[in-house]
Amino acid sequence: MPKFKFTTVGGYATGKISSNDAENTLREMQKRPAWEGVCIFPQEELQADGGGQFPFLNLSWHSDHGYEVQCFETPQSNSDFLAVEQNLSAPEVYVELGGQTQELWPRQLFVPLALATQALRFFLESGRQDPSLHWVAIAKFPRRTVRPRRIKSGQRPIEH
Repeated sequence: MPKFKFTTVGGYATGKISSNDAENTLREMQKRPAWEGVCIFPQEELQADGGGQFPFLNLSWHSDHGYEVQCFETPQSNSDFLAVEQNLSAPEVYVELGGQTQELWPRQLFVPLALATQALRFFLESGRQDPSLHWVAIAKFPRRTVRPRRIKSGQRPIEH
């Protein structure tokens, strides 16, 4: 079984993580700000050639929509997102990418706790995506870039 560690994007926590921690980790994310994602990566030290940084899993919590689960299995693989189903709707959920880009994504890319837990446990036990789940390549889902502006509650950002 691979050994993994985690860190939060804001750096408030870091440590070792195992499959037994999956559900609790996801539940704890619900208590943090939406931008405070969790990054999971191998415990081994990063090597000069980039070895030791894969497989890699990013988790984000979006209180109105669910969890975003992004997986990179190898340096050569594309990143894939967990989806509740393969058929995706038009982009409608607002996401902010690293504070740089704002986009709208299909709602199926935001999954409930049970599905995120299953994916995270499998990843922590194998270092891979659970093949029984639906994964969508980053280049294969519809999205729209939106222009940031001050938004009043209930309003949507301006689309490009």
